[in-house]
Amino acid sequence: MKRPLTAALLALTLLPLAGCMTAEERRAQYHARRATVEVTTARGQPVTLQLVAADDGAARAGVSHVRTEDYGSALEQLRVATDRKPRDHRAWFAMGAVYEKTGHIHQAYDAYRNAYFLRNEPDYEEAWRRTRNKRGDDGGRDEERRDDGVGD
Repeated sequence: MKRPLTAALLALTLLPLAGCMTAEERRAQYHARRATVEVTTARGQPVTLQLVAADDGAARAGVSHVRTEDYGSALEQLRVATDRKPRDHRAWFAMGAVYEKTGHIHQAYDAYRNAYFLRNEPDYEEAWRRTRNKRGDDGGRDEERRDDGVGD
């Protein structure tokens, strides 16, 4: 006498056919999209930034390079990601973190500003303000005023 297939058994049998990932594969993919970067404030206080890549392959590769501290390759991949998807706030934030980590404060400021204007996140605003303070100026506001013709 044949036993009827239960729903759970049927789901387990069809799982490989559906292209679903195992829990281990999902965990690996989750961690592949994340990295942390240690930077400092203008006063030398450490700050840990959490980076998360979107689904774009270049952004994921960029964050992966950050984990291995290959910042040159990370920047290349993150530039590709922001060129492909200029509204990817996560890629802009990751790019800002890499620039800040490597001491390119002006580029970090611009990347953080882009991330913040795309998505008003507290972490993005904090990073943008931190790099503005590291630049030692008001973030280029005087230049903007001069360009506007205001204050002449």
